Amino acid sequence: MTSLWMQHLDPPASARRMRSLESLRQRAVDELGGRTVWCAAAVSSGQASARRLQTFLQWGGGGGVACGSLEVAADEQLRSLAERLEAMLDGDAPSQLGGAEREICAEAVRRSEDLVGAVGPDDVVVVHDALTALLAQALRERGAHAVWNVTIVAPAHEQGASAARTFLRSYTSPMDAYVMTWAGEAAHGAQVERIAALMPSADVVAAKEIPMPYADGEPRLLGWSTVLADVVHGDRDESVGGTLRPRPAVPMR
Repeated sequence: MTSLWMQHLDPPASARRMRSLESLRQRAVDELGGRTVWCAAAVSSGQASARRLQTFLQWGGGGGVACGSLEVAADEQLRSLAERLEAMLDGDAPSQLGGAEREICAEAVRRSEDLVGAVGPDDVVVVHDALTALLAQALRERGAHAVWNVTIVAPAHEQGASAARTFLRSYTSPMDAYVMTWAGEAAHGAQVERIAALMPSADVVAAKEIPMPYADGEPRLLGWSTVLADVVHGDRDESVGGTLRPRPAVPMR
């Protein structure tokens, strides 16, 4: 049965609430400290998303949470395919995907170890587009946590996104978690922003709910940090990538 971890990140209105938020902040630093959170992107839309996440995570630098940019180079053929897939994931109509496209992706996976740069054991890598999602297996083998920041599309545009996800599934199945954000309505009609991480192997969904008037402030920064801390925590007693493969033996940091 899937477990739901839900936290409401309201601005502190009392000393007790302030202590609660400070506890969440410290837990995020404890979980992420000593690691680097890499924001990985290869195509333009993914690069913009990666830069935003880096901004959200900068508050943790004083607690030892490092944040880095992982830009993945690709040849013209792979980049063109990645841009087609990314457009479908964003809601464009499906395009023809066949054997030639599968071979391009398979070759990218085969040489992905050369593309993960300075990523170290226990680091967290958040990928922001279809091309960097192909690094999932190489990241697992490094002992890192692989997280895909995915886009939610309207039901009317789901056909293209579904076709792209189906095509990519065999290359990205080692992903540890999928993170998504969306606006919604909470109790009493209040507008909120939600950040959620789906961790398939642990069968857990960790969600943060932020009142919309504060979605551009500290609660959003804390939301992203705590949801990534939840991913690391959920993986701690398992293996990187869940139960699909034993956790790689890696040297102490």
